[in-house]
Amino acid sequence: MVSGRAVRLDTIIWPGGDLSVAAVSSRARTVFRVVTALAPPFVMESELDEDGQCLRGLPCHRVLTSDKDNLTLVFNEMQRLEDEDDAQIDQSEYSDYKQFTSDYTDDDERFFPFQKFKYKTNCCYGLSMDLLENVAQELEFDFRLYIVADGLFGSRIVKRKGKRSERDVGKKFLSYRFKDDHVKSDRVKELNPDEVDIKWNGIVGDLVSGAAHMSFAALSVSSVRSEVIDFSVPYFFSGVSFLAAPQQKSEIPLMAFLLPFSPELWIAIFTSEYFVIGFSFNLKIK
Repeated sequence: MVSGRAVRLDTIIWPGGDLSVAAVSSRARTVFRVVTALAPPFVMESELDEDGQCLRGLPCHRVLTSDKDNLTLVFNEMQRLEDEDDAQIDQSEYSDYKQFTSDYTDDDERFFPFQKFKYKTNCCYGLSMDLLENVAQELEFDFRLYIVADGLFGSRIVKRKGKRSERDVGKKFLSYRFKDDHVKSDRVKELNPDEVDIKWNGIVGDLVSGAAHMSFAALSVSSVRSEVIDFSVPYFFSGVSFLAAPQQKSEIPLMAFLLPFSPELWIAIFTSEYFVIGFSFNLKIK
């Protein structure tokens, strides 16, 4: 009912305060693409077992692309194949289930069905993976976990814009980079944004491009990264320390020959030698 500027919706209120059937929309679990990178002990990788399951950790996919559209196609294809598998399992009571499973398990494509997309499924475990699993359970969402293609965490790549047609390709050694293409990070703010092309690689690159929705990894917080992505509350801290050996004396003392043994041992040696010499001297006199 609409009256003036007020709108009142007269509809069924379902149990739980929902305006629609719980199983239709409001209770549907959102699926996110989560990117990570190997960094023991936060993220480690292991192979699937004989049954294609992860004994520990979460299933993760090793990819060879960071393109948003390609990743979307791959994960859509993955979901379609999983739905087909579920449908076939539901209809197994009307078919020869043993024959179906034998034909299906003999093929390696059961766990690696994305060869044309350059995918491989492994297991990822570690502190960050445990955190991801707990957060997904608390917030009630599903996820697709994959390892970033280049294996990097993310650094900014700044290039000066230029026309490729102006480059001299007639020389003996072809050069596909201008001498001043790469710009130092401290000079980025001094240049006009229209003069430089800023890109990111690694995990940050996937987040900036939209290929991944979030990341669970040992990703350090920096001021440059904070300009393009949002970080959660830091849950680990790292530092660098050095272990140096004490400076040894270079000068050799005059009594260096006494250093191999302790003073007590030298006293015992000289005392025993004195008694031996004295005893042998007395024998010669007699």
